[in-house]
Amino acid sequence: MTPQTWLMGFEIFAFIMIVPTLVYFTGHRLLRPFPRLFNALHLIFGGYMMSVLVAGISVLVLS
Repeated sequence: MTPQTWLMGFEIFAFIMIVPTLVYFTGHRLLRPFPRLFNALHLIFGGYMMSVLVAGISVLVLS
């Protein structure tokens, strides 16, 4: 899916990067009293960021 305008590109960027970051920081604040869930949040978010990084690099290399 290729963005047709800069606004659509910004919306896609927000969906991929900004929204999960806001969810992460909200969960970071709420899950601090629960150490296991707190650590799971870090692992899930770290895995998500790594998958986004790998997808981005593969798109750049293969395009």
